[in-house]
Amino acid sequence: MMKVVFENYSRLRAVIDAKYKESLKNSCSVIVGYTASYALRVHEDLKAVHPNGQAKYLIEPAHRLQPEVRKIIQEALRRGATLAQAIYAGALLIQRESQLIVPVDSGNLRGSAITQIERDASNVSVT
Repeated sequence: MMKVVFENYSRLRAVIDAKYKESLKNSCSVIVGYTASYALRVHEDLKAVHPNGQAKYLIEPAHRLQPEVRKIIQEALRRGATLAQAIYAGALLIQRESQLIVPVDSGNLRGSAITQIERDASNVSVT
């Protein structure tokens, strides 16, 4: 049996709390999606036959474009963009590419694409 003893727990706790607060200051989230009520159903239905486009129209470009999105984010940060702005720029590429393969009958689904910053840590105060 192994016994682990933390000496000076209050110092360890202070270090962990500081790292956690720092991580919150450097985090953000950006949403890429579709607002049409049937978007999820179309995205997930692998059995549907689409004359144009395909199922998994959002996740496929997100996976395929990871290296390119990473470069866009790095370049935006190098040019002085905030983390949220940099990720937003990469997310716009995913949106554009997904719109090219969205199954389109009326155009409503394609037109419902959104990309937005959900949380920008540069606007959040951490106490």
